[in-house]
Amino acid sequence: MASANIFTECESEEEVHNKLMTAFCCDYFGAEAWKDKFEKFKLSSFLYLTSPVERTVTTTHDIWDVLERKGLLGLQNYSLLKKLVKDIDGELIDLIEDAEDRISLLKGQDIPKRTRDKVVTIEDEDISVKTLMDVLFKINHYEAQRVPVSPFQKINKLAMEKIFAPLSIREDLEYHCAGRDIEMHEKRTKPVTSADDMFYVDGELVRNVYILGDAAIGKTVFCQWLVKNWCSAKSSNEGFTTWTKTLQQFDFLFYIKLRHVDKSRTSIIDMVCHDVFQSHPELHDVIRKVTSCGRYRCLVVTDGLDEWKISFEAKQSLKVDGIPNIENMANCTFLWSMRPWLMEKFSDFIRGNDRVVEIQGLHLDSINIVIENILVNFYGLDTKSLKYKAKIEAIKQKSHDSRLKSIMQIPLMAIACVQIWYEDKDAGNSMTSLYVALLDLLIRRSNQKLSFSTEITIRILQENLKIINLPEILAESKSIREMISVILKLGKIAHEDLVSDETHLVFRLEDLENRLDDYELNFALNSGLLSKCEAPSTCNEENVSVNFFHKSIQEFLAAMYIENHGIISELFNHLSSIKAIMELGNVLIFLTGLNPKLASSISKHIVNVADSDIDIFQYRLLNEIQYLNKKVDLFYKLQASCYWEVINSKTSKDNTSAVPYHVSDVYLPYKRDNEILRTTAHILTHHHAGIKSLRLWNVPTDGDNSITTTALTQFLEETVSLEALSLGHNIDRTLNRISERFSSLTSLVLSSITLSPDAIIRLQTALQSNNVIQTLGLIHIQCEPASLCDLMKIIPALPRLLRLSIGISNNADKTALRNMLVRMSHLHHIDYYCTNPHDTEYDCGVAQTLCTLSGLRRICLTGVHLGDMGLQLSHNMVCLEKVILTSTTMAKESWTNFIQSITNVKHTVDVDLYNVDIREECIRFIRSSQHFRIVQDKDGHRLLFIRLWPLQTSE
Repeated sequence: MASANIFTECESEEEVHNKLMTAFCCDYFGAEAWKDKFEKFKLSSFLYLTSPVERTVTTTHDIWDVLERKGLLGLQNYSLLKKLVKDIDGELIDLIEDAEDRISLLKGQDIPKRTRDKVVTIEDEDISVKTLMDVLFKINHYEAQRVPVSPFQKINKLAMEKIFAPLSIREDLEYHCAGRDIEMHEKRTKPVTSADDMFYVDGELVRNVYILGDAAIGKTVFCQWLVKNWCSAKSSNEGFTTWTKTLQQFDFLFYIKLRHVDKSRTSIIDMVCHDVFQSHPELHDVIRKVTSCGRYRCLVVTDGLDEWKISFEAKQSLKVDGIPNIENMANCTFLWSMRPWLMEKFSDFIRGNDRVVEIQGLHLDSINIVIENILVNFYGLDTKSLKYKAKIEAIKQKSHDSRLKSIMQIPLMAIACVQIWYEDKDAGNSMTSLYVALLDLLIRRSNQKLSFSTEITIRILQENLKIINLPEILAESKSIREMISVILKLGKIAHEDLVSDETHLVFRLEDLENRLDDYELNFALNSGLLSKCEAPSTCNEENVSVNFFHKSIQEFLAAMYIENHGIISELFNHLSSIKAIMELGNVLIFLTGLNPKLASSISKHIVNVADSDIDIFQYRLLNEIQYLNKKVDLFYKLQASCYWEVINSKTSKDNTSAVPYHVSDVYLPYKRDNEILRTTAHILTHHHAGIKSLRLWNVPTDGDNSITTTALTQFLEETVSLEALSLGHNIDRTLNRISERFSSLTSLVLSSITLSPDAIIRLQTALQSNNVIQTLGLIHIQCEPASLCDLMKIIPALPRLLRLSIGISNNADKTALRNMLVRMSHLHHIDYYCTNPHDTEYDCGVAQTLCTLSGLRRICLTGVHLGDMGLQLSHNMVCLEKVILTSTTMAKESWTNFIQSITNVKHTVDVDLYNVDIREECIRFIRSSQHFRIVQDKDGHRLLFIRLWPLQTSE
């Protein structure tokens, strides 16, 4: 057992401090026991001892003395000391906390409640933990040594160091700042260059890291790379990296492939015990202990959340649909990898110190590394030899084709392209053409190894004759034609297991044998379409499982089956929501590429589902300015990808404008690539007939991938279906030919655009004849003050206007703005953007004017400086539902006055505060008042987001 508290007789803080120093410096744990601990303590301390002289210290006393001299240790705070010893021994932390407890008692304070358990040194426990570490290291080392790289090769796994190339990873800031005053032109991502960028926020270890990435972008390989680095940290025989040093701080790393877990399992701890450690039941209790107590720090890497499927019965025990339970794992950091559309499930749970990062794929240098690794390790080429120089350069030149940029960023696709090009084949410019080329190579590879009997060959031919109307892109391949019946049978399995909740993405070999004939299974395994996945602890054949080499291959085969059997209507019945569409987005992309004639029905179905989706509806109606709608972002990217498959299909190249495709919402996300820009320009030029909503912010108007002024102006003049238009942030400072078609818009938002007096007159004329507009935004418009004043005079007369977003740049316009607002009591929603941070008096006047509008349901103030006057809600605001303050400042007393004024409204009101400097006294007032409840408090008292409302009173 741990020793008794040695500080109980200390009578002062200094005495406690000296005794703790003596315990550290005089081998309190015995000379031999301390020897190893001291070396680790010395290593950790060197992070803080920077000069060459200080690095020569040889005793614990020397280290302690230097730390104190630098002011890094104090009588009242041993947090740094605990950080230095956290990886050495739990008893050292106990010793420090005993000292902290004694100091608390001497100061008359309560002893702080510890989140970690006190260490109990029991010999048997130490042995079991060491056994767990040994077994875990072997499992992780096995998992990380070889990664799946290509189904083309005889051995489709390769050592990590022979294939891995650095990935472009960026933190997605939007999940932390949604709703805050972040200008559209600001970067909403930042690069992740180290493990600290991923696992720490302000020096504190995060609870959750969410790894997002599209299909085949490298999520699994990155997870395995983390596991390999952790193994390196635990082994002195392997190389160290900057990531290794951070991962070294985790005592245990548990790696779970969610695709492979039993479908009855719902909790992470059960997955670790019964799937990862299924052959070691004697370790299950110690696993539960180390993941729940404070002595050990654990990292749980859960890979492939979008591939996790469980039974209907098991689903009933989930606390949150689609997310495994994580109870009794308080001391763990979780890393979740998934496709971006699944992030919506987590959006309500993201805390201020969670990380959301996105793998964006390979950058140009990494693509070159992958090319050389493939040529060396797959084909044995000497990349420095003049003999192969021309071939290598030709492959690299093809990889730099701008039309293939988005494909070459995907590691699996880059590998496939290089192998296709090595055999002098054409990979095409679309995802579908690439997968067709990939399938062709896989079949030819299998046919080289398999020789079917005459009976089987005749059987295959007979089955092939039943297949009619094969898509042209498939019919061109002799290999695919020869095995099409077997491929479609695999496609049926792929389809059934994608659309059913009761099935799994991984199959037991014996179950698959009941669904495929022997020759079909042998073909699938030999070709690489299916691969065996055998866990290191599996030792008998009946436990062998089989899965498609990659989920994207499964999706491609499913699309082939759906197209051939003409069951697109059945698929549409399954795709009844945006969520369902995003889940099977790749299937839709492949369908449009296989058969462009299906593009019309697919695009119409997508549009119809979008029309009934509440988030899309609100986006069109409100044209949200406060934040980028993630769902709309992903939704339009899917539409654009489907569209580009059609454009690149062989049947469409000669007559682009004749392609039957319908796009309802044209939306450029901030994180757009050239493909999105090119596709958007193409849609506006050739397929704008059905566009209902167009939002273009900060878009280039010149260059190869641009939306030109001419194209945009022509679209605005010709469109007949447009309902919502949002143009912003200097998309075009010369857009002065405002079309009369604006008279039919229900939503119009213009921001940071220069308009001539003639353009203002055209806009004014269009609005005066508009009887349907509900949302109008005029933010930072550059024009002559007199012209804008004339425009504001007609705005109150718009009969159906419900939402106004306004921000005035010129001082001369402000009187007109006040006069306009006074006449707009019918407004439901007002967004006011400050443009002059030094004019506090004027902003206060506008804010108080807004509080007199009795019909308002929502007030949003962004960047407004309210000073001493603050904001006072009126009891006349009987309809008010929400107040949103973003980057808005008030004097210290004004915050309390504002909170108190909410009770004047006499009914429930939500108040959202984003990125505001609210005082501690105000927080205490909110917590103590019976009128308020805090619904969510992110990032502690460094308040980024807080919601509160007054309780209903007896009155």
